[in-house]
Amino acid sequence: MSASAERQYCIYRDAIKHLPEEYDPARCVFFEKASREIRENSEFIIFAKKAIEDEEMKRGRTFTYWMMNGHMEYRAGRDPTPYYLVAQKMLQEKQIRAAHFNYFVNSWRSLELFQNFELEKNDFSTKLNTDTWEKVEFSLKDPVSIDFTVLVGCDSIYAIKYLKLLIHSVNKAKLEFRLLVRVYILNPTQDVNVFMVELKDYVDKLEKIFLDIIFIKSDDINVDKALLTSMRFLYLPQSLKKTSVPTIVVDIDSYFESSIFSCLSQLQKKIDVGIMGYEGHLNHQLDQPWRTAAGAVFVNANINGETYSKCVKHYIENVYSTDVDYQNRNLNWGIDQVALSRSIDYLKNDTIKFGDLKIGPHIDFARSDKELFLEKYGFK
Repeated sequence: MSASAERQYCIYRDAIKHLPEEYDPARCVFFEKASREIRENSEFIIFAKKAIEDEEMKRGRTFTYWMMNGHMEYRAGRDPTPYYLVAQKMLQEKQIRAAHFNYFVNSWRSLELFQNFELEKNDFSTKLNTDTWEKVEFSLKDPVSIDFTVLVGCDSIYAIKYLKLLIHSVNKAKLEFRLLVRVYILNPTQDVNVFMVELKDYVDKLEKIFLDIIFIKSDDINVDKALLTSMRFLYLPQSLKKTSVPTIVVDIDSYFESSIFSCLSQLQKKIDVGIMGYEGHLNHQLDQPWRTAAGAVFVNANINGETYSKCVKHYIENVYSTDVDYQNRNLNWGIDQVALSRSIDYLKNDTIKFGDLKIGPHIDFARSDKELFLEKYGFK
């Protein structure tokens, strides 16, 4: 084995330690073969070559896709080997970064946590309660008779980089609606305080756009990527109670390309919760919950929307109430996705009406850099 290949294998060997013990067959199939050089007459190379030529591979199926589906086959009592072989071939030919595999490992880790988490009906109790964290809330522009809330959560870096652009896009898309942008910022820095002065001057000039800022301070937990991506859902119940209007939860670096609020005004008459791609997710929601889209979620301001938002919040809190390795959590971007999916499953027999949030064309999820946004929209 070359020195480079040996280093790669050591990374994956260490990462696999986070997998539950029940996945021993996966270790044998994938990691034993990944520990040695590939021979030209290896059986799996023939299969992998065929798979790479397959149309599914041409459409860009990822390393994570093949590994996760291999585990699904294994859990169902079927032979997972073909999936693992394709993943291994991709690993060797395309030099898949360790981060891709870590995402896979940790999505499974959070899924196992959720599966072991027993919720009593309407009794959402966890060891960690983010409601007890110190909050400093202020309005840069007091909301008056609003129609919808746009909810985001982030750290100071993302707030400074993307918040003004998000507000700019919301303003362009508002039509006749009065909108509140509500932002939760975890452990704010001095830089973000300075930024708020500039932001207030900008928002004051906008009609029908209002802005609430909530600074969250907590010293009792390590701040990691998973927590930052889940911030908006942790405080969604509180926001619904505060505003009493339908809410769309989005990524901080989203950009509203055209009006989605006309769509939402119609949706709120029909559903309690809207998930992007919900109809398609029904086919795999139970076995692949990490595929549930978290980029935009609509929640109505009623008892059903409140119940769903509380369930999502406490599923996420449960991950932080358990003895989970910090590094394991830090690499997982799928906790909020699994929480959204598991909450749908948990509440499926309730009266909550779930629906498909068909707003893909209305939001740019490309995560473009600030400079590209400025160039595209001529925004100063």
